[in-house]
Amino acid sequence: MHRNPYASPNAFAGAPVLAEAWERAAFIRKTYLHLGLAILAFTGLECALMVSPLPDMMMKMLSGSGYAWLAVLGVFMLVGWMARAFACSEQPLSMQYIGLGLYVVAQAIIFVPLLTYAIRFSNPDVLPTAAVLTLTLFAGLTGVVLVTRKDFSFLRSLLMVGGF
Repeated sequence: MHRNPYASPNAFAGAPVLAEAWERAAFIRKTYLHLGLAILAFTGLECALMVSPLPDMMMKMLSGSGYAWLAVLGVFMLVGWMARAFACSEQPLSMQYIGLGLYVVAQAIIFVPLLTYAIRFSNPDVLPTAAVLTLTLFAGLTGVVLVTRKDFSFLRSLLMVGGF
């Protein structure tokens, strides 16, 4: 039986925000390492998928029926739910990594038709420009946070509203 960590009065006792500075730094390093490796795995898998027959097969399948994309989104939702259940902190570390890997694979597959559409029907410079802009913005924000040690959690509300 799983125990809800939010049900106890000591729910946040092990939260990183309450930890010592060196523990928070180690947590951030591990988080960025896992994020970086997941993005690297996504990029490599996406490149491999884009040179395979999969883009043509998916575009053909998605153009054949009005409900095909709905089915793809439904499968993606189920796989995302499974990956989240595997990655739950109550699971063994190996299951958490399986959850991360499953989610990376699901993201790579769902991006295939999106990138295929962008490649076929837009300016060829769109994807490289988007990649460079994203990497530059991410590196810049990360650098500012690491150098100034400023807490940007006040932007949460703005990002939540802007995300819609």
